[in-house]
Amino acid sequence: MDIFNYLLGILQYLKIFPAWAWVLILFVITGVYLLVKYWPKKSKLPPPPNGVTETAKSKDKDLDSKSSAKAALLRKACQGILKELRKRPVSKNLRPAVAGRGYIYQIPWFMLIGETQSGKTTLLKHTQLNLPWGPPKLPKVGATTAGCDAWFFNEGLVLDIAGDYVLRPDFLNSSQAGDSWSDESGWATLLAELQQLRPQCPIDGIIVTVSSSELIDAQTQPERLARKAEYLYQKLWQAQKQWGIRFPIYLLITQCDRLNGFTSFCQALPEQLHHQMFGWSNPDHPNTVYEDTLAARAFQKIYHDLNDLQLELVTATNDLLEPDKLLLFPHQFRQLFQNLKIYLDRLFQSSIYHENFFLRGIYFCGDAQASTQPALYQSALTSDHLSFDSRLVEQSRPRKLLFLHHFFRDKLFPEADLARPVTEYLDYQRRLFWGTVVAVVVFSVIWLGLQAWSVWYKVKPYQTAVQPVLEKLASNLANVNDSKGEGKYKLQIEGAEALLKDINEKLSKDSYSSRFLFMPWSWSGGLENQITDALTVGYQRFVWDWMKEKFFDKETRLLQYDVDKGALEDF
Repeated sequence: MDIFNYLLGILQYLKIFPAWAWVLILFVITGVYLLVKYWPKKSKLPPPPNGVTETAKSKDKDLDSKSSAKAALLRKACQGILKELRKRPVSKNLRPAVAGRGYIYQIPWFMLIGETQSGKTTLLKHTQLNLPWGPPKLPKVGATTAGCDAWFFNEGLVLDIAGDYVLRPDFLNSSQAGDSWSDESGWATLLAELQQLRPQCPIDGIIVTVSSSELIDAQTQPERLARKAEYLYQKLWQAQKQWGIRFPIYLLITQCDRLNGFTSFCQALPEQLHHQMFGWSNPDHPNTVYEDTLAARAFQKIYHDLNDLQLELVTATNDLLEPDKLLLFPHQFRQLFQNLKIYLDRLFQSSIYHENFFLRGIYFCGDAQASTQPALYQSALTSDHLSFDSRLVEQSRPRKLLFLHHFFRDKLFPEADLARPVTEYLDYQRRLFWGTVVAVVVFSVIWLGLQAWSVWYKVKPYQTAVQPVLEKLASNLANVNDSKGEGKYKLQIEGAEALLKDINEKLSKDSYSSRFLFMPWSWSGGLENQITDALTVGYQRFVWDWMKEKFFDKETRLLQYDVDKGALEDF
């Protein structure tokens, strides 16, 4: 009898919306919210303006085998960075040492880019920061490299990007525009791989290196410097567009030892000042729009600081190396900043198609051991039979790059939280979220309406047909169990006739089905199977058990009495 009580309980509540369905809807809404929140970022920006190359798609479809191999190496190198962070043991393992599941975002990631031969790798070797895993392995001469070397400092990670991905030194001599100026396919691959490694914030900031010789030579060729800045502008815009973040840009002027007086200035400095930052930090808010007066402000600050420091050095010591050059050194920055303004105005130009880049500061570094002319020594070979003229041979000097240690340790890595999503992306995410919420609400209302329609036009007729049959079946079974003798047989016959009649008249219609389109829980057919089991029990109890008892009764009568002709006819 338990099966009938269970079925009657189900049929009684078919007319209302099941409570577990609300739990299902809640799970759906939660899942959609989490999907929107953690979906990989993609920038949704308008098309580029006239004159700006769309560098996101590579125009060169016929890459040679060397370029393809380089792209494959780049992908492998980017994946290797994550493997190093996960597996390479440093104090047992780096991953358990950083709390939280988002450990990869708690480690600052910066990217060092610049023209080929602008001194990027050299300056990373002289930061005097601890490298727990050692410097990257140098490739063999002539071998194809990935062009993305990871420097794992204690304070964070710096990616040394090959200059070919940004700007080749001979790009102005090329007769073709666009892809011939740099490896566009490799740059696009690099952006995509970094976005895959850290979808929420691929890079915390970018260091752009510019050689001081480029700024000095720009006086005779200012258009050359402007074109380089324009091309780098496109690279940075592509990164901002694809990643959907606005990252700080640190402009690092390298190879300042080519400026007259730099070596004298460095040698006059006390040893404890060799690690200090040399430059200017932008005091404005990151959302401040770039102004053409920014370079002048930076020059005034650096120029006055150099003059003040110069006076202190002159008064503090009488033993100065090349004091004339030391006194003229601050004036070298006047011409340098005039050309730097051309570079900055092109690189940080405003556009209605994207948010402005944020210049975090302008900094300088150079070799304190270098000199304006190479050091030479005289070498002569003599023999008893032959005489050779003396030769001048360049003498190698150990390098000592200054003004890098505190820049990386105290300036760069502590500002890893300055990167922000671009406004267009935030608006897109906000619209996507509320659009999803509205869609879920509308879908839920429509679904509930369809369920109400299904209950009224489908479930109710089914309930009207099935419930009386089950109730009568349960009542007849109860009466049969309580009766004995001939009365029991009579009830069994009546129950069997009623059951067969109900099955033929009420349950044989094709329109009656326990599977309802807008009630997913009924798709498995569990209710229909249980109703079938209940009818099977009733059929067995009324029909099969009654026939079995009648056959046993006949068998008993045949064994007890003699079988005659009349008895057989009666049978």
